[in-house]
Amino acid sequence: MSLKALNKQIETCRQQMEIQRQGTCHLLAQHKADATVQLQKVPLPVAIGLAFVGGIVVQRLFDTSILGTPAHAFLWKAYLGWQAYS
Repeated sequence: MSLKALNKQIETCRQQMEIQRQGTCHLLAQHKADATVQLQKVPLPVAIGLAFVGGIVVQRLFDTSILGTPAHAFLWKAYLGWQAYS
């Protein structure tokens, strides 16, 4: 392969990557704008309160079950251990 052909191929790839980068940047900007509009609809104290309550519920679920047996916690820890060693 000659150097001219190689340079042409490199330039073509560079142009294609630049087009993909511009498209990705446009999509990210669009998603950021959409998220900003949606976030303005939910008051901040409500969002913080929901996150706090959700964290407590998830912690209770993984620490103990409703009946007081640590079944969920055991299953979760067993799953994490299995993932770590497999």
